[in-house]
Amino acid sequence: MYDTQDLLSRIDAHKWPVMFWFAHDLSFVYHFDIWFNQIDHWYVKLFWAALVLTVIFETIYLVQVLQYGKAELLPRAGQAQFAALVVAGQVGACVLDICCFLGGLELLYPSRRWPGPGPERASREPAEQLALA
Repeated sequence: MYDTQDLLSRIDAHKWPVMFWFAHDLSFVYHFDIWFNQIDHWYVKLFWAALVLTVIFETIYLVQVLQYGKAELLPRAGQAQFAALVVAGQVGACVLDICCFLGGLELLYPSRRWPGPGPERASREPAEQLALA
């Protein structure tokens, strides 16, 4: 068995990094076209559907952080300052994640144009596309 207090204190020690999971998950959901039209594999489609649910739960979590998290995360700030900081951080993290994601695709697949399928890619079968990737 594990010590629940030890686990919760370890999570508490990393409060702020947890806030940026939302940006990465939302970025994956945002790139629907890549997963469904360009890669077109059952695994990423299923993963996309799971992350839609995850983003919904993370949005609820984010609302709860805005409502109840100020006292623990930033006790000296006002509620408006805290909310502005959290929202600005999430927007900035989302923009950064989307830009890094597209840049990462360019590094991994330099011969392909992102986003949007190229004419040579659209004519291939999905299994053949995965073999080329």
